[in-house]
Amino acid sequence: MKSTLYYILYISIFSMAVLLTGCGEDLSPLADNGIDADEPIAFTTYLPASVITRSTVEEDAFRQRMGAYKAVVDDYRFSIEMFEDGIPDAIGSGVYHPGEETDGNLLSTAPLYWPGNTQKVGFKATAGTVSLESDQTTKAKLLLQDQLLGYGFMPLWNESANAPVDDEDALNYRTFKEWYSANKELGMAPSGQDEVSYYKRIPLFLRHQRALVTIRLKAGEGVNPEDLTFDKAKTNISTKIFSYAEGKYQAIKPLANKTSISYDPSADEVETTEYTAVVNPYDYRAKATADTIAEIKLSEQRFTFFAGNDENYADDDHMKAYDLHAGQHLVITVILGRGSRKVVITSYVEDWTETVTTSVVDDYGQAGDLIQITNRQELYDFLTSKENKQGNVAIIVPNAIDLEKDGDAVAEWTPQPLNCTLNMAGATFHTNHPVFSTISSSGTIVNGTITVGNTHVASAIAETNLGKIERIDVFPRDAEGKASTGYATQAGLVVVNSGTITACSSVLPVHGSTGFVGGIASRSTYAENGSGPMPVIDGCTVNARVDGSDGVKGGGIVGEAVGRVTGNTFIYGITVSQSAADFKNIVQSKAGDKDLRAYNNSWPTNVSNAFGEVENQNMTVADEQYDGVLDCQNELELLLTSAYNRTDRHYRLSDSFSMSDWTYGKRTDILNSSDAHADGNVLFHLDGNDMTITTDGMLFSNVMGTVRDLTVRLSSDLITEFTDGTDAIAALAYAVTGSNAKISNIKVKAGTHRIQASNAGGVVVWAYDGATVEDCQCKANIQIWVNGIGDGARIYAGGIVACAAKAFITRCVFHSADGTLFRNTEAQMVKGTLTTPVAGIDSKGIYYGGILGGTAEKESVHENPNVLITDCTSWFITSKNSKKGSVVGYALDKDGIAEGCQGNWWPGESDGVGSFPDGKSVEQLIGRRNAVAPIENTNYDN
Repeated sequence: MKSTLYYILYISIFSMAVLLTGCGEDLSPLADNGIDADEPIAFTTYLPASVITRSTVEEDAFRQRMGAYKAVVDDYRFSIEMFEDGIPDAIGSGVYHPGEETDGNLLSTAPLYWPGNTQKVGFKATAGTVSLESDQTTKAKLLLQDQLLGYGFMPLWNESANAPVDDEDALNYRTFKEWYSANKELGMAPSGQDEVSYYKRIPLFLRHQRALVTIRLKAGEGVNPEDLTFDKAKTNISTKIFSYAEGKYQAIKPLANKTSISYDPSADEVETTEYTAVVNPYDYRAKATADTIAEIKLSEQRFTFFAGNDENYADDDHMKAYDLHAGQHLVITVILGRGSRKVVITSYVEDWTETVTTSVVDDYGQAGDLIQITNRQELYDFLTSKENKQGNVAIIVPNAIDLEKDGDAVAEWTPQPLNCTLNMAGATFHTNHPVFSTISSSGTIVNGTITVGNTHVASAIAETNLGKIERIDVFPRDAEGKASTGYATQAGLVVVNSGTITACSSVLPVHGSTGFVGGIASRSTYAENGSGPMPVIDGCTVNARVDGSDGVKGGGIVGEAVGRVTGNTFIYGITVSQSAADFKNIVQSKAGDKDLRAYNNSWPTNVSNAFGEVENQNMTVADEQYDGVLDCQNELELLLTSAYNRTDRHYRLSDSFSMSDWTYGKRTDILNSSDAHADGNVLFHLDGNDMTITTDGMLFSNVMGTVRDLTVRLSSDLITEFTDGTDAIAALAYAVTGSNAKISNIKVKAGTHRIQASNAGGVVVWAYDGATVEDCQCKANIQIWVNGIGDGARIYAGGIVACAAKAFITRCVFHSADGTLFRNTEAQMVKGTLTTPVAGIDSKGIYYGGILGGTAEKESVHENPNVLITDCTSWFITSKNSKKGSVVGYALDKDGIAEGCQGNWWPGESDGVGSFPDGKSVEQLIGRRNAVAPIENTNYDN
């Protein structure tokens, strides 16, 4: 029996809200019983248009929410993807925009088409910029920052289920007939419209993914209200609004508008200025006295505003307004007072109701009609036509164009000059050739991404730039967007820059065989005749290795330069094995007799970037300085030599890499050596930079410094020879030792490989002498294989640490594979297991622990065990015997476990500790089991 449906839809284009209530009925199919072959799909889009009243009755709340939408008629650019039920990837995509008609129908030069009558399909629509831009000083620039997301959705209520029929936040699948019938059920076709055509449209309901902040100015003590009027504010006031995301902040130049404000309820309102910016959703209450919301400069006076400035700061309900969610608009009135320097703010939050457009706006002065380019052939035809001239502006409409696509008239992409302005509008060009031969003095390319496939190019954008390149990002990726082996032989963007390159970035590696190489340009010089504008590279970022054969010289930003090279960042850095004479972080050398202005650049190391006559150019280094960076096995081996391996040295990985035949962590003669400088010991501090080292051997012997933020992935089994029980191995190191020694955020990923020894640890074998092990994780098949052990001897396997004396272990996780972590049969190869697969061995001295195998005295330092374990999680399921513990296997030596253990979690059906002192309980040793069950990361291996 069909459910009774209730529904509501707000249609703003008729200036009225229409509430429809009906019940099920037999709906007649289309007269032609289906759709025409390859019929294009039509859409109508809706956005919230008024403040939503939140009812406690579910059905009423749904009606009110749907009633807060209106049809979109502004010039959005929607990317619409079509999905077929049961197929994870989109089966088609198109770019649409509203038509000139008032009924909200979308138009497209390359529309989607119905795949047939029987396939169930759903639709996802997006609009807006991927990254938040800082310049929002015009309405067009501000509106471009909106992010919209929505789905094909029917605002129908299922009364029997007391729930909406569709999911607002996910794909909803229907056949063409089912979409048509649901639309007809709504019955919203306007008078005079062709109903069949109207009901074929798919309604798309979108919501804002970002938020708005508006700052309204009010004069306080010593400030004349006339100074805050819009005309005077243009010259006397500058304002920044701050957006926060992922621990970083962004200062935004907002849009200024004229508004009015009340000083006296009995008098007319007075003109003032307000500033509005699109920001990321953020809780400004979290650091109410530290996170700046806005900074205002009135003449020479600066005012900084925080949530803590609110005059109702003590009112928790009022302060909820500063917890700014997507789709909300935070409106703040600030009082500026010169005399007392007191700052007061009041605020309220409302739903974002403004109509926001993501249409591409021409900021460059189009000479004629805007030229839209939708595919590879059109791009090539345009570049080779008379329209490619000074004054014209072309816009890329689709999300991506593959310049290497087969089947077009242009068999292989041939670079052509660019003489006009090309606005990529956020699109991506995929190429195996430079996109252009030359960017002329009248040419400009802005706002896009260029990806280079599994090949090499001289440079990604052009041979020569005489014009302007702005906000272009370059990546090594294939046509599907996956990482490629592509690289440049001369420079990331252009070989020679004689124009301006600003706010660009590149992660395309550069490796040359002759001359100069650079992350952005090989050379940045004046045009051949020495005249023309100053060449500029400003505000660019490079995060890729810049290198070359013998005789090649290079700079992280540019090899040889004059003019201006300012505000750039070389994230990757010159590595420890590169020639300090041939390679510099920013500029390798000055070109010719022209001036070079190089300042406010940054790089990751504390090495000098001096070169020739421009040694003192006020260059700066990054906030966190390293003594060197590395990205390969040879360089890691170099760090372990005496010249580099020192306690006062700090190094950082710049890229992930693989190692083979690695022996430094396998030499048993130095594992317990008293010589701190023995091969394989780590005295320095290593920042893994969230990179991955793939290895076939234990990385280090003893960590006496620090190693952090590193993933260790095994490329083979880690196995030692069987001995009498003294052999040991782990993924990262044999030991972390010393009060200053720490390993932090180490992730071990073994895949199908096992870690096997008489004493085996997931991360390290030993932790002692006051060492710290924090935030480490492991998923591995860890096995004890032993020929035999002496009387009274003990051997250990631990998911994180095999054995520990005096150490602190906190916030570590041992992952499971299938929930069964113990195997006691031969040669088990299950990830996440702790096993003893050798039959016939007396196991009375063999112990297993999900976090720590066991406590033990460390004879080399005469240290009794005292291990503090807090906030660790183990998924190791034990069979409840004295040899196995989900957290600790053995805890009997001397003091063993320190007081204060707490916050640990283990499976409820298992024991937290295997063997422990008489009269003690598991709870007394490692604390009460955390009542909050964690959610395991099932994607950990990826």
